[in-house]
Amino acid sequence: MSYDRLLLIVAVLIVALAYTLARPQEFVLSDVANKTMCPIEVEINENVDRIPRRIKFLKCAARPNKLCSEHHISHGCCKQHHHAFVTECVEIYDWVQVTFKGSDAPKAIKVPVGCTCLIEETTVAGEVP
Repeated sequence: MSYDRLLLIVAVLIVALAYTLARPQEFVLSDVANKTMCPIEVEINENVDRIPRRIKFLKCAARPNKLCSEHHISHGCCKQHHHAFVTECVEIYDWVQVTFKGSDAPKAIKVPVGCTCLIEETTVAGEVP
């Protein structure tokens, strides 16, 4: 085998490896849903009189800091109170267009699509006269 041919094979293998590593990875929602600072609970909202009939609601978990205590994490939303601000997990919403049976007009409904850590600044109250 010639040196040029071997070099070409190595170059093709490097390009193929780079392409494979650069491809975006696909994640399954159930695999990553509760590995964030603000884990979510997935709820299927079903209404037989609505199109679409089923809508996936991604809500903040009832106990968002359970993950923190299990893994001994003490930053971000895991540490609820800081000096100048309070952190909390809050739901993120979006609007989804739906149509109800018997109605031709579409309607927008508010749907929870995730959960994120929110920082709320706080101030010390002054003296009350």
